[in-house]
Amino acid sequence: MGQAPDEARLLWEETRNLRGLMAQPLYRDGLVYLLDRTHGLCCFELATGRILWNDEHRLTPPGRNPHASIVWAGPGQILALNSEGELVLAQVSHDGYREWGRKRIVGPTWAHPAFCGRWVFARDDEQLVCIELPSPDRER
Repeated sequence: MGQAPDEARLLWEETRNLRGLMAQPLYRDGLVYLLDRTHGLCCFELATGRILWNDEHRLTPPGRNPHASIVWAGPGQILALNSEGELVLAQVSHDGYREWGRKRIVGPTWAHPAFCGRWVFARDDEQLVCIELPSPDRER
């Protein structure tokens, strides 16, 4: 059984280099992937808060409020819609960020996309689009 709420204790704290903004963090295998306002996408250990890497805003451009909606696309793979309206497929791991592809599907946006199987629904201030992602079978 877990601890009672009054038995909770702070394990670590970081207020300078981990400031999540406009995107939910993703967790897998003890690591957290977070869009940080200053450094872009970063990876840190959940147990210690130790930052392993950041992408220096390769996923989404820097700005006052950088934005990207990020979801898991498979083991170690993320799919993100960034503030420029670009859909980005990348691999993330303990070792870093590796981009596999990027395609602009809408104009600048802060709207979160919707995913349904191989379909992505995204919008900007002018349009709503539906994009079919390639099937892994078509890639062979």
